[in-house]
Amino acid sequence: MEDQLHLLNLKMAAWSREFDHIFHIVNADAALQSVARQHNSTSDVSDFIQTAGPHIKTIIVEALGRRAVKVEMTYGPLPDSKTPSSPIALTFGVVLSKHDFKDTLDRGPEANTAAASKFRQFWGDAASKLRRFPDGSMAEGVSWPATTESEKRMICGDIVRQALRRHAAIGKTSVVYVGNLWDDVLKLQRVKFPPQMPVRSPTAEEYFSQIKYLYDCLSEDLRKMADLPLNIVSIRSTSPVVRSTEVFPPIPAALSADKVQAERQPYLQTIPVQVVMEGSAKWPNERNAVARLKTAFQLKLMEHLKGLDYFVTVADVEALRVWKAGYCFTVEVVYLGEVPLSRKVVLPDGRLKLEDTPQFLILKEKFDLNPKLASAIGGVVGQDESFGTACRIAKRWISSQLLHHYVPDEAVELIMAQIYVRPQPLETPAVPDVAFLRFLSLIATHDWHKSPLIVDFKKDMTHAEIAAIKADFTDKRKSFPLMSIITHFDATSHWTRKGPSAVILKRLGLLAKVSLLTAEAGRLSGTAFDPKTIFRPPASDDWDCLIHLKPIIAARRHEALDLTDDVLAAFQTSTDHLDNSKKKLKPIKANKLPVLDLSHGNIAKPDNRLLLDFDAVNEYVAALRETFGELAYFFVDPHGGTVVTVVWKTAQFKTVVWDGEEECLTGGRMTEKEEKGKRRTALKLSPNIAAMVEDFRLLGKRFGLACSKFDRKSGKI
Repeated sequence: MEDQLHLLNLKMAAWSREFDHIFHIVNADAALQSVARQHNSTSDVSDFIQTAGPHIKTIIVEALGRRAVKVEMTYGPLPDSKTPSSPIALTFGVVLSKHDFKDTLDRGPEANTAAASKFRQFWGDAASKLRRFPDGSMAEGVSWPATTESEKRMICGDIVRQALRRHAAIGKTSVVYVGNLWDDVLKLQRVKFPPQMPVRSPTAEEYFSQIKYLYDCLSEDLRKMADLPLNIVSIRSTSPVVRSTEVFPPIPAALSADKVQAERQPYLQTIPVQVVMEGSAKWPNERNAVARLKTAFQLKLMEHLKGLDYFVTVADVEALRVWKAGYCFTVEVVYLGEVPLSRKVVLPDGRLKLEDTPQFLILKEKFDLNPKLASAIGGVVGQDESFGTACRIAKRWISSQLLHHYVPDEAVELIMAQIYVRPQPLETPAVPDVAFLRFLSLIATHDWHKSPLIVDFKKDMTHAEIAAIKADFTDKRKSFPLMSIITHFDATSHWTRKGPSAVILKRLGLLAKVSLLTAEAGRLSGTAFDPKTIFRPPASDDWDCLIHLKPIIAARRHEALDLTDDVLAAFQTSTDHLDNSKKKLKPIKANKLPVLDLSHGNIAKPDNRLLLDFDAVNEYVAALRETFGELAYFFVDPHGGTVVTVVWKTAQFKTVVWDGEEECLTGGRMTEKEEKGKRRTALKLSPNIAAMVEDFRLLGKRFGLACSKFDRKSGKI
């Protein structure tokens, strides 16, 4: 029996990644026995669950209709059950139609037909109503109330509960329907938005739609310019906000600098927009002249937009700040010919040399690679609505594991894109939850050392082309990064060149494996599971120093995971074992922080004194990495994190003798040694940990950060 229970749990683990929605029927023995008697001619209904199961499935299939592509059923103890004697449950898995499952209206047959009578009988007179549809026809229809995107994703749950209650007398409390598990990790805490903002679900998808609409309006207004000497070729944005893959939407600048202290101002994110001008012989061949001409174009853009009631300011010589409904777009004029110009280097003898200068690499990424990535990701977003939210959950998980700096956001989006463009043998995910589980599974199981991840956005790569890419990767393995992601527009895995390193990649796989086990068990059980468990930093003692910052000065404090007065005791995953073990920690108490009230601000004309794209915690940690990055790792959650975890790179902690000629960049200590019976003094260099910790404190003051406490382990490295 224990072996059978183990096999059942293995089967259910596969279910968690296959089916978009999973639900259980529990504690409904009387109702199931009644269904079994109705469909069993004999009086023996001892195995009533097995007898009633197929008939319950028929009800569910008819109720969901076109919303479901596939419905499967099994029965046995719930997956989190430890003994075979646990109550038996009927478990159903549903693969949803990504285009239909969120519809708020089910259209039935035409009025006054036998099919219409059957439809009304199935749903009941209270639910099914005769309605006139946009095409003028009269037909039966059932409406399912839902306003936000989160509510629409759970319409199928309402349908199943109503159908089972009507046709099998199974109450709502007996149907454990699991969905929207990780919506709350994307919820902004303690923010009161302006009343004119759209209705907001926990995932704030409506705000992304509004920002995309504002961006489209701005693009259309820019295209109307007719008095420019050169035509506008395209208007584009490489921001993840526009493609709905940013973890949190920007907060509208409905604030006043007089009422908000600089150190307490929330993070206000800008949205970059590129206005690409046509190539022409009118453009000069010298970069300084190109910059001056671009500035002239920007002044024209400013004059045009001010005439259309936009609030426009000059950010710098390269961009304009264009405000619309409280959001700031930084508009930059782009001349693509500037990219090859940046390769020209003038030698001392006056000759020209072409080389990949640092400026060329920056411009190539900004004006060539990033737009291609944005276009490819935007295509996936357009085809699959759940992709954006799935990316946001995956990025939030990466950040919660304190790996945001070491695992690029672009890599996360590309990995998630692989889940959608090549889901075989499974169906394309219709909901973010199952896409996130597949993301964790891919991270945990992919052999990055032996094989690259090939993301075929166009879905036209042949087996021969894929084999050639893998063969080239094997032959030139040392020239590729540890995590290699290949696309049709990037054959060298550009975005993972700087990371993750071998240590971080190994840790990422370990965390993904443990989180996957925990998440699958929780999603399958649906009860007694805190979805935020896997989004809290792993309980570990593998740190050397902790820098505690006061939460009130964190610009992104409203993005924190647990920003409530009282949070229940949390169970956090432990990376010491891979058996889904859990370590109970003390209750997390969040400081009482003021509510960010945006309801009375002026979004039509924001305060120009507000700081944009400034996060003191992020700037502080970036300065720590720049100064001490060779000696330590610095981990922090960028989304409201106020504890910086420092881990020394012990391989760099080697004592060396300084000969007095080489430049000394780190602290040194005088030591004494014996040589041939004579005592002499030698200057040896080793990292001065006490001095570095003091520098951490002083550097924090530079950014206006009050470090409330330092925790440092004792002992030598």
